[in-house]
Parts: sequence; C-alpha cells; structure tokens
Amino acid sequence: MAYIHGTGYDDYLNGTGENDVLKGYAGNDHLNGGDGMDEVVGGAGNDKMHLGNGDDWGYGGDGDDEIGGGNGKDTIKAGGGNDKVGGDAGDDEIFGGRGNDHLDGGEGNDKLFGGAGYDVLSGGAGDDLLAGNAGDDQLFGGEGNDTVVGAHGNDLLTGDQGDDRLVGGQDDDRMHGGEGNDYAHGGTGNDYATGDAGDDFLTGDDGNDVLDGGEGNDQLHGGRGEDEIYGGAGDDFITGHDGDDGIWGGQGNDVIHTGKGDDLADGGEGDDLLTGDYGDDVLFGNDGNDVIYAGKGNDYVDGGNGDDVICGDDGCDTLLGGADNDCLFGGAGNDWLDGGFGVDLIVGGAGHDDLTGGADADTFTFAWGDGWDAIKDFEKGLDTVDLGALGLSEYGFDGLNFFDTDYGTVLVLNEEQSITFEGVNADHLNAYDFIL
Repeated sequence: MAYIHGTGYDDYLNGTGENDVLKGYAGNDHLNGGDGMDEVVGGAGNDKMHLGNGDDWGYGGDGDDEIGGGNGKDTIKAGGGNDKVGGDAGDDEIFGGRGNDHLDGGEGNDKLFGGAGYDVLSGGAGDDLLAGNAGDDQLFGGEGNDTVVGAHGNDLLTGDQGDDRLVGGQDDDRMHGGEGNDYAHGGTGNDYATGDAGDDFLTGDDGNDVLDGGEGNDQLHGGRGEDEIYGGAGDDFITGHDGDDGIWGGQGNDVIHTGKGDDLADGGEGDDLLTGDYGDDVLFGNDGNDVIYAGKGNDYVDGGNGDDVICGDDGCDTLLGGADNDCLFGGAGNDWLDGGFGVDLIVGGAGHDDLTGGADADTFTFAWGDGWDAIKDFEKGLDTVDLGALGLSEYGFDGLNFFDTDYGTVLVLNEEQSITFEGVNADHLNAYDFIL
C-alpha cells in the first residue's frame, strides 16, 4: 500500500494501481486513485478527485470539489463547500456535507444523502435511495425503483421511471411519481403530489395539499387540512378525510369519500360512488350512472347525466336528479327533491319535504312517519303517488281524506302526516293516480 501526500500547494497525485492512500491537503489539488481499493482525501481547496476502479473511499474536505467515483462500490463524503460528486458505476454511498452539493449516483443501486445546504441529488440508473436532509433540496430518482425522502425543507422529489416511493417529510414539498406504480407521502406542510402514469398511492397527511393521480387506477388520501384532490383518468379511490376538501374524480368509475368537513366533490365521467359523511357537502355525480350518499349535514347533491341513486340521510338536503331516470331518497330532515328529466322515483323520507318530479312520468313514494310533504308539480295522468307501504288498500281511493286549500289539495293521513298537491284540485284526482 502506498501513502501519497500532497503539500500546501496545488498538487497532482496519482495512485500506483494498488490499494493507495492519497491526501492532497491545502491547495487546489488533482487526485487520481487509479486501480485498487483507495482512500482519497482532498483536504482544503477546490479539488478534483477521481477515485478510479475498485471499492474506494473518498472525502473532499473543505472547498468546492469535483469528485468522481469510477467503477466499484464507493463511499464518498463531499465535506464543506459546494461540491459535485458522481458515483459512476457500482453501488455507491454518497454524502453531501455542508454546502449546496450536486450528487449523482450514476449506474448501480446507490444511496445518496444530501446533508446541510440546498442540494441536488440524482439517482441515475438502478434502485436508489435519496435523502435530502436539511435545506430546500431537489431529488431525482431516475431509472429504477427508487426511494426518495425530502426530510427538512421545501423539497422537489421526482421518481421518474420505475415503481418509486416518495416521502416529503417536513415543510412544503413537490412530488412527481413519473412512470410506474408510485407511492407518495406528503408529510407535514402544504404539499403537491402527482402520480402521472401508473396505479399510484398518494397521501397528503397534514397541511393543505394538492394531489393529482394522473392516469391509472389510483388511491388518493388527503389527510388533515383543506385539500384539492384530482383522480384523473382511471378508476380511482379517493378520500378527503378531515378539512374542507375539493375532490374531482375525473374519467373512470371512481369511489369518493369526502370525510369530515364541508366538502365539494365531483365524480366526473363514469359510474361513480360518492359519500358525503359529516359536514354540509356539495356533491356532483356528473356524467354516468352514479350512486351518491350525502351523509349527515345540510347537503346539496346534483346527479347530473345518467341514471343516478341519491340518498340524503340527516339534515336539510337539496337533491337534484338531473337528466335521465333517477331515484332520490331524502332521508331525515326537511329536504328539497327534484327529479329533473326522466322517469324518476321520489322518496322524501322523514321530515317536511318539498318534492318535484320534473319532466316525464314520476313516482312519489310515502311511508308512515314521513311528515308534512308537498308535491310541487304533480301531473295528472302522468305521475303516480305510491301509498302501498301505508296499508290503505282495504279503504280504497274513496277512503282517502282530501281537502281543497288555497295552495292546492291536501291529503291528510293523520295529525302528523299529510301530502299537499300544489296547484291541483281534489276533484281532478282519481284512483288511477295512486297505488294503495
């Protein structure tokens, strides 16, 4: 083994081809380890170091250094200064140190650690591990199945090709999965994450996050905070969790659960399932045959185009069927139901409900305990009132109690339940308008 030492000046040091130790000390030095398993130390100054072939160990020291690992499994520490380090071929470990460093793993399954400063880390080809540490870092996984961790700072994380794992850590991070089936976890802070192509899993965690699944069948979870979530193309599974979230399913048959908070959700194209949960939510089914559960709270629901099923649950809800043949269930509370175009089924449920069938032949269905309801647009000879659940068939149509009022005809069922036919005279109704 040869020990090759420089001076306090600008030195040119070359290894012997065996296992050497090269130390440049002060000055702007050039060090070339050559073949063998070498230890190369630049020292103070702006050094240029090439470790050469073999499994080498290198340390840049203070100054702005340029370090190349060469072939082999190298361990490189950049030290102080703004350094440029390339691992080249082999499974390398590279540590950035203090300063704003550029670390490039090259080929192989590399491990890159940024250290303090604003660092740029590139994994290159292979299954790499990149960790930014302190500072606002930029991390690029490159080809392969990479793990990219931002840690502290407002970081940029890019997985590129392969099935990558991205973890933002603290502060406000931007994450791009790229091609492949990627995982992205925002952590604390207001994060932005895109899955791009592939079946991706994105979670925002704390903060007001923006998640975009892109193409593929993605899973997106907003976490705590007021999040914006875009499913993109594909059959996506989306949850908003806590906070007042905005969710857009995009193309595909999506499953959307808004979670707690006053949320906005739009299923987009496809046959979607939307669930409102707690809060005063605004839900749009948009195109497709959608199933929508408004959940608790005073919700607004518009099914849009398609044959939709809409359920109101608790609260004073507004349910709009939109175009085509819809089924609307108000649930508890004083609700407004409007079937819109199409042959619709309208069920007000408990509470004092306002019911509108809209165009075409609609059916209004009632049960005991529904409250004082009003049909706003009953069309004789077209619409039907279904009282089959009340067990009144033995009394027949003539056994029903109708009263004319200034608002229309009132069918009184008991002291706590009635149906008002607005704008309709009692003598215009007959048995053909009812199912008993």
